[in-house]
Amino acid sequence: MKKLILCSLFVILTSCSAAPTATPVPSIEQNKVETESAKADAKPAQIVKGKAESCICAKLWMPVCGVNKKTYGNACEADCAGVKYTGGACAEMK
Repeated sequence: MKKLILCSLFVILTSCSAAPTATPVPSIEQNKVETESAKADAKPAQIVKGKAESCICAKLWMPVCGVNKKTYGNACEADCAGVKYTGGACAEMK
């Protein structure tokens, strides 16, 4: 009876110590193919009349005067509009 218990215990202990199976890691070639297909699907950013398709600017009030005589909230907004500018708000014309 002791032999049966020892054998059972040995089987149980050795089966628990087996290393867990790892998930397969994609090869470098698979990553390369996926990256190239993602690049092919991506559209390049388009610039229309000097304006970026999407600009994200902070809402910070540091006015600049564009060459079009329009006051922009900050330099980022003027850059996104594709306008050259000088520091400070535009003088109002009456």
